[in-house]
Amino acid sequence: MIAVKLAQANAFISRPDPAIRAVLVFGPDAGLVVERAGKLAALIAGRDDPAGEIIRIDDADLADNPDRLAVELMTVPMFAGAKIVRVKAGPKLGFPVIQDFHDDPPEATVLIVEAGDLKKGAKLRSLFERAPRSAAIPCYADDQRSLAQLIDEELRAAGLAIKPDAKRHLAGLIGSDRHLSRSELNKLAIYATGQSQVTIEDVDAVIGDTSSLTMDMIAFAAMSGHTGTCLHQLDRMRTAGTPISAILTVLGRHVARLHKVRTDVDAGAPMDGALRGLRPPVHFRQEAEFTNQCRRWSAKGLLTALSRVREATRRCRTEAALEDITAERLLISLSQMRGR
Repeated sequence: MIAVKLAQANAFISRPDPAIRAVLVFGPDAGLVVERAGKLAALIAGRDDPAGEIIRIDDADLADNPDRLAVELMTVPMFAGAKIVRVKAGPKLGFPVIQDFHDDPPEATVLIVEAGDLKKGAKLRSLFERAPRSAAIPCYADDQRSLAQLIDEELRAAGLAIKPDAKRHLAGLIGSDRHLSRSELNKLAIYATGQSQVTIEDVDAVIGDTSSLTMDMIAFAAMSGHTGTCLHQLDRMRTAGTPISAILTVLGRHVARLHKVRTDVDAGAPMDGALRGLRPPVHFRQEAEFTNQCRRWSAKGLLTALSRVREATRRCRTEAALEDITAERLLISLSQMRGR
């Protein structure tokens, strides 16, 4: 039984223990789950000569044939190598079949289960963490170190370097899903073909989301007390057809992030440490203003601000004809609160 630590996941995937017969790959980063399960399956299949076979099963297969997984797990491989059965956890996945395999796993078969985020103590996770010859591998969104490594790895493969400021900027725009991150990096590499180095302008041209950045500007302006700026940006967004609900969602998320950092600092955490704990991280260009807002606002004031955002959001849903004036009044109110 192996409950793989987060920091040990890559090492385990790179050199899977031959004694392990069942592996659970789970976590909120769906792209990383698929990537690690695929790499693990390929490495195990390639350990033997001749190479093993890999069988993929999902919920649609089990809906058509509920016994498919049980049959595949107990069937002897067609060739001499290992047989790897990859199954995606879903409503049709029967726990008893997984339990039976753990009780008596065939020597030539390896089971790999891909699942979403499972809390400690979840039935499926507990089985893999406790059963002999099994392992559970967590997959969470890339932290700053692993994200930096991913950026370097993908761009280096394309023959590109990246400027430090561009790298920090890029890290603030990707990272929530490994598959999506690789896709964005691939687009960036294609865009920069013929160059030796990726710049911050390249990143903005390919990955930067102008509408999201403008909504962030509204939130930052309101919480910094810049009434004119936030109302001007609000008018721009409305003219461009951006829904008021989207703007209020970004504003509410910004206030909630400020409250988290403020309460962490009030509890004794250093400001830098509290900021590093945010996911996604604060954009490096906005760190100074975000920090100033955390210092300017009290936890109580931020709770009041969050309550006002939620009330405005509710009112916009029930009184759609008044959403413009509701949003304007909210921004004026927040920008004049002075943080207390």
